[in-house]
Amino acid sequence: MCGPDYTGKKISDINFEDLPKFQANIPINRQGDTYALKPFEEGRFTLLRELFEVADGILISIDMKEANGDLCRFVDELVREFNREDLTIWGSIYSA
Repeated sequence: MCGPDYTGKKISDINFEDLPKFQANIPINRQGDTYALKPFEEGRFTLLRELFEVADGILISIDMKEANGDLCRFVDELVREFNREDLTIWGSIYSA
């Protein structure tokens, strides 16, 4: 989504402030189409906290892509802080 310079790189290897903006047109593989960013969309990654702040009452599923105890604790704390225990499904196929 950020261009060929970032292919194969892990997001965890890049500081949040240094993450690139999304491409203006993002391919949608399953539809063979593209999504064009709207003028008001910044094209940046959304923090989980930001998502929880606007997703009141909406079910969210999170697939953790790494086995990382600190990250799991952080997600658990955010889920509890926003009282989303019944609205957030999260886990990983990896074990810590």
